[in-house]
Amino acid sequence: MDNNKKIRVLLVEDHPLYRVGIRMSLEYSGLDCIVEAETENVEKTLAFLEQHGSDIDLILLDFYLPDGSGCDVIEAKKRYYEAETPIRVFPNPCDAFLLVEGLEQCDLTLFNALGQAVLNLKHRVGNQRLDFSAFANGVYLLQIDSPKGRIVKKVMKR
Repeated sequence: MDNNKKIRVLLVEDHPLYRVGIRMSLEYSGLDCIVEAETENVEKTLAFLEQHGSDIDLILLDFYLPDGSGCDVIEAKKRYYEAETPIRVFPNPCDAFLLVEGLEQCDLTLFNALGQAVLNLKHRVGNQRLDFSAFANGVYLLQIDSPKGRIVKKVMKR
């Protein structure tokens, strides 16, 4: 992230007094951020994210909202990011190789079933062919980190 760029925050809180307190805390924290918008329920938050989701770096989120939960907002942001970042992982399950298509300046980390990182690739762009031949059969998680966010894909090796 550009060091001169402010962190753009969406504040989601249904209680007006809490919103004021959070804004004040952000101002006094020394973080280089700006509250781009405030919403007080899931419906307004989802509408905002649909229009301006790519403009937000951080969502400060109340978990209990009048018309749903913070999980609804998180899922919506995840769906938006995945729609904006069309990454394909195939074949799945794989035998020896896995192809990852559509990467834009991403870091890839592959985790085994124990949560151990078994492969780390930094600053990848375009298509990547991952060699699975040395890995045991089983379930793996492929974590794809980019400036837009994180995607985790479940991959099986047979």
